[in-house]
Amino acid sequence: MSKKFIKKISIAAIFCTVCIGITSADTVFLSSKKASEFAQKQSLAVKASELAIQSQQKSVQGAKASFLPTLSATASYSHLFAKPSIMGGGGGMSLDTSLFNSLETGDKIVLGSIMNLFQGLGSAFDSPDNIYNLGFTIGQPIYAGGRIANAYKLSKLSKENQLTTHSRTLIDIGYNAEKMYWAYVGMLKSLESIREAQVWLGDLASMQQKMLTNEMIIELDLLNTKIQIDNYKLTELKTQNAILNFADQMLLFLGLTTGSSIEVDTVELAKTIDTFTPPTGDEINKILDDRDDLKVLKNQMEALRLARKIQIGSYLPTLAGFFNNSYSNQYSEDELLRTTNAGLSLNWSIIDWGKNYREIEKTDIQLKTLELSYNNTRDQLRLKITSLARAVDESRTALEIAQEDMETAKKALAISKLKYDAQAITNTDLLNSRNLLTSKYVAYTQARINTILALEEYKIAPAK
Repeated sequence: MSKKFIKKISIAAIFCTVCIGITSADTVFLSSKKASEFAQKQSLAVKASELAIQSQQKSVQGAKASFLPTLSATASYSHLFAKPSIMGGGGGMSLDTSLFNSLETGDKIVLGSIMNLFQGLGSAFDSPDNIYNLGFTIGQPIYAGGRIANAYKLSKLSKENQLTTHSRTLIDIGYNAEKMYWAYVGMLKSLESIREAQVWLGDLASMQQKMLTNEMIIELDLLNTKIQIDNYKLTELKTQNAILNFADQMLLFLGLTTGSSIEVDTVELAKTIDTFTPPTGDEINKILDDRDDLKVLKNQMEALRLARKIQIGSYLPTLAGFFNNSYSNQYSEDELLRTTNAGLSLNWSIIDWGKNYREIEKTDIQLKTLELSYNNTRDQLRLKITSLARAVDESRTALEIAQEDMETAKKALAISKLKYDAQAITNTDLLNSRNLLTSKYVAYTQARINTILALEEYKIAPAK
């Protein structure tokens, strides 16, 4: 009986999307899986996560470039307002004339030669007033205490962490899309049940009108039925508006055009629900090992360990090679002369007054805090998985009860109709039986949706 009901309302569901007043040039055909696919491809949260992955990829490329040599170009100009010079005009030497004249002829010759030599040197090393310098330098890191290598590992780990987060984002977005889809289907089912009740009440009113004409019932019975019909009309209008509003919210979440007409495939609502067996302790541990959020925490701990290695590497010296080729007029005012040199550069920070040591201690504290968070998160997720398993069993039991209640309500309405015809009960009792059946229809549909979602949520407990 329940499958016939599902099939019946499944056909009516498509009709409802047209008759509730959704008018648009675009039509979107949805199923639970299709809704999930739309969200995973077009949701804003997914697009933001994809951009974060691209950003991490750039960080990896930047860290990798740190291993390669660097080329830098230099250009400078300076003007000398004051400059040192050797004693004597023009950079030469001077000597007291009286002292020079007192020397022997041979000594005068030797001293004069020396003075002429320094005069030449003074002129040769005299710098120009305007100095230009053009050149380039190639630098290659040779040893950095593991800082470059660990920074590269850290960037790769950050990218891996972002990929893991993205994977979990896709799962969560997909599940949320399915929840919205089934909520939309549930609203359609409610509308169908309301309309079915209206049809039934319309038939009852027609029958009661004939009975009133034949003076078989009092007018109050017919008036109560018409009031009930009016109440259902108002409920129908409110439900239609709720469906329209929710449809736009769902379309926006899925990255689709709001205002589009939605057609749903609710045949899957009637499919046989998968069997379920509560997980064992080993199965829960396996699920936890595959959880993406726990993997993220593990990666964060590994990132802190790498950061600690980088901080320790700050105590070690860095060694870099360099090659410089430049052109300058410093040695010739009339032309640019080339200067080429190569060598090694060693840098070693000896004293930092404990600053780096405090950073290492801070990292150790952060690592211990993260380890506590990891253990607590694992324990919390263990309880959550157990709770999800119980929710699946609970939803199955609720579905069985809802199905039994629906069948019972249908029988009760049939009996009430017979009793009313025999004037054994009042019109109010009959209307209450009809309202009860409508609510049981809705409750059964919702119970089936809840079972599907409970099982789906349990399935995505491990990261896939």
